[in-house]
Amino acid sequence: MLLNRATGELVITKSQLHDGQEVEIYFQSSANNNDRGNRERYFPVLPAELRINMAVHWLVRRPYQAIPSGTLRESLWLSVGLHIVQLQPAPSHDAQPSPPWLHRDGEAVTYIVLMNREGVTGGINYVTTPRWVNHQPEEVPPQDLLAQTTLTAPLDGLGVIDERVAHHVTSVRHAERGGSVPERVADGFFGVGSVPGVKRLSRESHCLI
Repeated sequence: MLLNRATGELVITKSQLHDGQEVEIYFQSSANNNDRGNRERYFPVLPAELRINMAVHWLVRRPYQAIPSGTLRESLWLSVGLHIVQLQPAPSHDAQPSPPWLHRDGEAVTYIVLMNREGVTGGINYVTTPRWVNHQPEEVPPQDLLAQTTLTAPLDGLGVIDERVAHHVTSVRHAERGGSVPERVADGFFGVGSVPGVKRLSRESHCLI
């Protein structure tokens, strides 16, 4: 997807094929992700009805508008990578994001917007100074912890300027393991990346730069 910075126009780019399926290809170096780095990862493309959905387009434009001035290169068109990541635990095991430690993405800016969260615990987001890449949040001293938050309501969001921070989300646990019975287990994240601090998008927005 391409975003015109002058007009706000969004252009849907052609998907790529992998094993005969339309996919979004995502690549990170091992310096940024030594769990799954230096190899292509494949995400299913957004369904056609979502690619042209005005609410989805708003979810691209709104984070872009929140990016501090001077963060991005001066170019008319921006490349926007968009994919849905679902963390769905079971009573017998947690759902673990990758990588399972503080890291950087290698993008200029990354936003995560919560689509839904039901019947789960965990999923705590940590943002720290960049020196804590490849460490666990509990190793970080208080002065280097920039943000700690849990996205709980649909459209709650968190954005990071990649070169300035490290970030991590903890594993998601089935609520039965935490003592309550869920109606349904679903924890969906809508990620916006590749558009080159901390920005939270919600009813109570704040920014740490």
